[in-house]
Amino acid sequence: MLAFFIGTFVGGVAGVVMMCLLQVSGMDSRKEGNDVFGNQ
Repeated sequence: MLAFFIGTFVGGVAGVVMMCLLQVSGMDSRKEGNDVFGNQ
């Protein structure tokens, strides 16, 4: 049960970190390319 909790926690943290990295890299690419969301 403890191993399952630790695995879920580590997986959740890894998922959040991956989403943050993808979001940051997406922001960087949007600055260089056609900026769709920045024209607000």
